[in-house]
Parts: sequence; C-alpha cells; structure tokens
Amino acid sequence: MSKSYSINDISKIIFKNIILILVLAFVGMGGLGFYAKHKQTTTYTAERSMLISHNLERVDYKNSQAMADMDMMQTYADLIQDRQVMAQARKKLPKSLQRKYSVADLQSAVDSKNRIGEVILDIHAKAGEAKDATAIVNAVAEAAKQELPKMKAGMGQVKLLSKAYTSDAKSETTPSAKKYAILGFALGALLGMVIAFVLTTFKHLIK
Repeated sequence: MSKSYSINDISKIIFKNIILILVLAFVGMGGLGFYAKHKQTTTYTAERSMLISHNLERVDYKNSQAMADMDMMQTYADLIQDRQVMAQARKKLPKSLQRKYSVADLQSAVDSKNRIGEVILDIHAKAGEAKDATAIVNAVAEAAKQELPKMKAGMGQVKLLSKAYTSDAKSETTPSAKKYAILGFALGALLGMVIAFVLTTFKHLIK
C-alpha cells in the first residue's frame, strides 16, 4: 500500500532537494573556479601599424595605382612573417630579449593583418609581458620597413605609424575564472537534480 504524504511532508522533501542542489552547485562553482584560477595565464598584445603606398602625385593612373597598392597589402602582410624580416627584427631587440626569443618564437608571436580597402597593415605581437610584446612589435615594424623593399621590387613607400608603448598593450587572461565558475555551478546543479530525483524516487516513491 502506497504511503500518503501531507503537504508538510512534500515541502520537507522539496526543501531537502533544493538544499542538495544548491550545495552541489556551489561546490561545482568553487571547484571549477579554483581550477581556472590555478591554470590562468595572461597574454599581452601590442600593436603597430604601417602605411604602404606609392606617391599618387607622381603617377598618371591614380585610381589604378591605388587599387594595385590595396591588392598588394595581403602579400606584404605575408612577407612580414618571413624569416628574413624576423631575423632582422631579432637583431633590433635588446640583448636580453634576443636570448629569450628565437626567430621561430618571433614568427609565432607576430601576426599581420591588412585593413580591407586601405593601404595600412596592422602588426600584432603577443608575449607574456607587456614590455616584451611592445619591444617585439616595434622591432618587427622597423625590420619590415627595412626588408620589405628588398623582398618586393617596385613596392610603394613604407611609412611607420605611431610607435607602440607598453601602457597601450592589451591583456587577455585565460581561462576565464568567471566562465568556469558559471559552468561549475550549472554542472553541480544538474548533478544535484539527478541525485535528488534518484533519492526521492527510491526513498519515497518505489516500495
């Protein structure tokens, strides 16, 4: 014969289940949040831009030359990643950073992107310290200005824009402790609901 439950009994069961769910949710939140904090690393990104174009006052077909310059920007972005540019950039770094970063390290740390419809390239350098990222991006920009004309005959004039400064470097910390904490809370709550359902079913509903 199945047992009958009063409203008070049902309220107690629900309350206990809610407590179980909340406890496991907060345990999950704390656990994954702590894990993320322990694994966190911060990466700094510095940026410097350069303009590459021909003097349109000296050419007859201005529109054609402007379009040709824009079409070449992706090629220039790819050339900046070349070992020739990076080797020269490494020579421009302080001795302490030359010992710290190889040419291959610089190639991995740097990326260049062209602005669509413009004759400007944005160079980014990532490193574990803001001062390193800043020094690298400035060295690469200087090396690119020096080496690109040697690598691509007939290219336009290279003009470096504002120098990168350590204070302008952007930081990114991963993994996000907040996101992991939210995930942990959700997983803990889900586990709590499953356990609460199983316990309630076997303890009160199955005889």
